[in-house]
Amino acid sequence: MSATVKTALLVQALGVSRGTVLERAKREGWPAVRQSGGLRWVEYRLPPDVRLALASAVSPAEAPDPVPAGTAYVRATEKERTATTFRGILITEWKQSGLRKEDFIAAYNAEATDRLVFKELGAVSPRTFYRWVRDFSQRGLDGITPRYSAASGGAGESLTDTEKALLERFWLKDTRPTMRHALRLLKQNYPGSACTYQTARRYLQSLPPALVDYRREGRTAFTNKHQPFMDQNIWQYKSLDVVVSDHHCLDCVAMYRGKLVRPWITTMQDYRSGKVLGWCPSVAPSSLSIIVAYYLAVIQYGIPRKLIFDNGRDYRSELLNGKTAIAAVTTPEGWDEEEEVHIQGLFALIGSEVSFTLPYNGKSKGRQERYYGTLKENFSKEIGSFVGGDTREKPEDAQLYYRNINGMAKRNDVPSWETVVSALGP
Repeated sequence: MSATVKTALLVQALGVSRGTVLERAKREGWPAVRQSGGLRWVEYRLPPDVRLALASAVSPAEAPDPVPAGTAYVRATEKERTATTFRGILITEWKQSGLRKEDFIAAYNAEATDRLVFKELGAVSPRTFYRWVRDFSQRGLDGITPRYSAASGGAGESLTDTEKALLERFWLKDTRPTMRHALRLLKQNYPGSACTYQTARRYLQSLPPALVDYRREGRTAFTNKHQPFMDQNIWQYKSLDVVVSDHHCLDCVAMYRGKLVRPWITTMQDYRSGKVLGWCPSVAPSSLSIIVAYYLAVIQYGIPRKLIFDNGRDYRSELLNGKTAIAAVTTPEGWDEEEEVHIQGLFALIGSEVSFTLPYNGKSKGRQERYYGTLKENFSKEIGSFVGGDTREKPEDAQLYYRNINGMAKRNDVPSWETVVSALGP
């Protein structure tokens, strides 16, 4: 609600002299308009203590009549509400002047431009003022509220909250219905709706892409598109700033103690240069293979500042990351108490910070995944026992490698474990 108040009301509410009120108003720059009978102060722009005094002291009969405000005024920005206030003040001045609209606007535009209303509104044409008076008489403050921030065009401006909620409910589903199907369901469940296909389409397209992908495409698509784990600009890092690590199962088989196995390799790769700093082959990867790869990286190149791992059980082991435990301690007074203590893990003791990637998100360690692709192309396919990375790459005789199980067949061309480890490099 917007209104102006007389100086006499301020004197009464504050309990001070008129001169004191005018002196403070000049010192603090209270907004005011000049009307017949003296200055009138814009109430909502007065200091909080003054407005509180007015609310406590002014009786309903003396209080200024509020001008009703509706939805447009409530949704308006502070700048738009200020413009609305001064438009209402100008209309009120015209009503009190007794002049015709043309004469009043001519006198307003001819006055000195240091008036507060003129500074806010500037020159006003008779045609614009006619429109303001008409809209104010029909809709109150809503009629003269500017909508500088209102979006141009549709995007669901004509839809009710119920229609919007139903459209979202019927369209944002993992079955990925079409917009026309969602509109059809809206009509069935809300018979009074006048929503057209164009309006529904504009509104649904205005929804946040992250919300649409999460509800329609699923969590994985949402994560890959809208939640990258780390900035992929490698030039912002220095060597050993970030080191990534993971286990990888090689796409070949080897003979280990009379059994066919698929070797695993655990690597520590510098994110900046892409160089593999340390590695450890194993039959079954564990926290021990991680320690070996980390040890080789540290003694050859230095301590990494930050380590990035996936969410595997091996990488989250207490041996590597430490744990919190409850220990029994004895106070100086001889009392036994339980105290929570943190036991540091290996990485903290050496001096590397640990961070974990999003689950099942290979993009988080993109350079290392590409390295594993290079390893398959240049090692697994050349070792002589390639079994394929997936069903499309699987050789026709790959199943023959496993027929020696239970004595069904024997093959002498399968490389030994020592051959595979030696071929990986020193």
